[in-house]
Amino acid sequence: PKKEEIFGEIKKDDTEIKFLGDQIQSKGEIKTLSEIVPLLYGSEGSFFANYKIKEKKGDISLSAPKFLIGNFILTDLKASSQIKENILDFRANAKYLEEELEAEGKYNLKNKDIDLKINLKGFAGIPLKGNIKVAGNISSPYVSGNLTIENVDLTEKTLAKIRSYLKYGGESSEKFDRKEEEQERESNEGKKQGTINLVLNMKNVSLKYDIISTNLSGRIHVYGNLDSPKVSGILEIKDGSVPIAEVEFKQIKGMGIIEGEKVFLNIQ
Repeated sequence: PKKEEIFGEIKKDDTEIKFLGDQIQSKGEIKTLSEIVPLLYGSEGSFFANYKIKEKKGDISLSAPKFLIGNFILTDLKASSQIKENILDFRANAKYLEEELEAEGKYNLKNKDIDLKINLKGFAGIPLKGNIKVAGNISSPYVSGNLTIENVDLTEKTLAKIRSYLKYGGESSEKFDRKEEEQERESNEGKKQGTINLVLNMKNVSLKYDIISTNLSGRIHVYGNLDSPKVSGILEIKDGSVPIAEVEFKQIKGMGIIEGEKVFLNIQ
């Protein structure tokens, strides 16, 4: 028997859903939509969606000054996507910690699996090359990547910015006030957590910190749980210099080994 087509409209505040026989059209605020799509909880902005019921496909676009993915806050998000069956195929441009990024991937609306590739243009003002990949279930994703920084000058100010980003997820003056219900929701999401396996390659990196000046190359490995990752690495030190008691030592070279917050040096 032929299925009966549905006509009508549901409206709440600035958000509306229209049933137009064989298709559904919707537009409005992401905040309102999050009441039926928990994945969007805490995000702000607007959306437009069109879905063809018989063909089981459609498209959706987002414009969000603030968009949450787990504990990550994206800003100035512009995204477009196509829906077919249970698969959301999307592309997006946004900023993370004031740095431009591009993303594309697929998300399974039924089992919540994600396959995402992110091209992050930089971090703390440092240009980056390479991609970050996110795979697995959205509640406990696997994040991996191989990134390179090359021919970059690291100053004391840049290092302070990096520490701030790693510790606080941005500048100490957070752009957005996190509501109590947001924090409560995060604490009640269960103990599921993702894992990370990220490699940062350093090539010809000039470092100036306090009285130390040197050139670094090597590799840093970030791994473990997303909420408390471990860090290890090995760096080659060359062309270093440091003044001590009115004597400047030059052409310092050697190796540096990183284990968590500890750095072991072997220099000459």
